[in-house]
Amino acid sequence: MTQSNMIRIRYDAHETGWVEKLDGDRARIANVPLADHLNIDDVVELLPAGADGFPVVGTVLERKFACKTALRYEEPHLESWKLLSAMLHDKGCKVEGGIPGLCLVAHTEDTDPFLFAMEAGIPVELFDEGDDQEPAPSSQNKPGDDISGAALPVDQAV
Repeated sequence: MTQSNMIRIRYDAHETGWVEKLDGDRARIANVPLADHLNIDDVVELLPAGADGFPVVGTVLERKFACKTALRYEEPHLESWKLLSAMLHDKGCKVEGGIPGLCLVAHTEDTDPFLFAMEAGIPVELFDEGDDQEPAPSSQNKPGDDISGAALPVDQAV
């Protein structure tokens, strides 16, 4: 993934993020979106730009991660983040964290980031939508930012 191939796209009415432009009208999502129907590494159809000038995500053509989970982790945040992120990456997950103490984890249906963290001795809690701290929109993150919740299928996540 090169920076020159990165463009900003509209995931839905409330969120923009980054994609890697592929051939033709295809792109690969480069963030873990909050949008329920999308996940990092999804290959999507690019639709023409809307009024704000951003191309719009269309049909998901290929999906690598069927689920995403939001996790809270304890202070010291930086130390916990480093351990959690490295361990989840080693397990094949992709992790983003834009707010200290909160991360989004993209994973397959047969993996459980919460269980992985607990087995590794890293205290975490599942993020609940009713919590007072909301996940940061991925539109605030830059391509390549490493910001990495019960696991929900992408169409029901976060």
